[in-house]
Amino acid sequence: MKKILLILTIIGSTLFLNSCRKEDNPKLPDLTRVPVPLLTLAPNSTLIIQDNDEKASFKSTFNADVYFKDDIKPQKYDIVVTKNGDYSNVKVYSAGLTALPSAVEITLPKLTELFGLSMDDVIPGTFFEVRMSFTLQNGTVVPAFSTVGDTYGTDLYNLTGASLSLKYQVVCGLDMDTFTGQFMVYDAEGFWEEDYLVTLSSAGENKVKVSGFIGQPTAEFVIDVDPVNRTVNVPKQIYGPGDFMAWGTHNFAIAGRGEIDACTNTILFNGTYTVDEGGYGSYPVRIVKVQ
Repeated sequence: MKKILLILTIIGSTLFLNSCRKEDNPKLPDLTRVPVPLLTLAPNSTLIIQDNDEKASFKSTFNADVYFKDDIKPQKYDIVVTKNGDYSNVKVYSAGLTALPSAVEITLPKLTELFGLSMDDVIPGTFFEVRMSFTLQNGTVVPAFSTVGDTYGTDLYNLTGASLSLKYQVVCGLDMDTFTGQFMVYDAEGFWEEDYLVTLSSAGENKVKVSGFIGQPTAEFVIDVDPVNRTVNVPKQIYGPGDFMAWGTHNFAIAGRGEIDACTNTILFNGTYTVDEGGYGSYPVRIVKVQ
């Protein structure tokens, strides 16, 4: 809600830009259409690497494709990977692929080799992110990772069936009882523009209820947890019924998908915020246990 003034400013700017023709300002660049990646885990494959004696034999397969089947096709693409969120250190896992879709096998030995690691270095909390880097027909390279922001708009992550990235992670044991009590929502640069406390409680098997969302005592929603794949899903739910904030908009809702991290007691998902009258966009929601 604290984004309203910014949103109105953006709308005004958009109307201004739409009133300009390219011939009126020859410096306006041509828009370039790029593919939206789609990485789909194969049946019987997993993103979870158990920290045991068998991790050296870890293998997983996914299909590399594009989300919109009638979209522009790339000249080629690479499968690239980073470790522990360091987007300044991107390694090429498979280069020069052209077939779409294409099956790609990920192995832990190859991942460790790319980053100069031993198996002993791969401890709980270690994770590898895998994405597609495109080379367009005109030779333009669309990088998979950026050190200054997300390559793709956050709204794309919540498209039905979207999967722009795969995160292979070495996990800690998950105890759902840990995800109860006081948690901090770090949102200073997100939707609500400040950090605040919430209370998490059990809402049934593998379900967590968040109370006190956006700093409002009555605002609640439920997160579904997949304990095997360590993912979370927030089905669209109304956390603020009616004219919740007395601002003339109604039925404040949230939806999103993300992950649960038992090593850091963190739930992270990309939340899409809507009301009956429209939407407020998508922002990361990071919920961390208060120690």
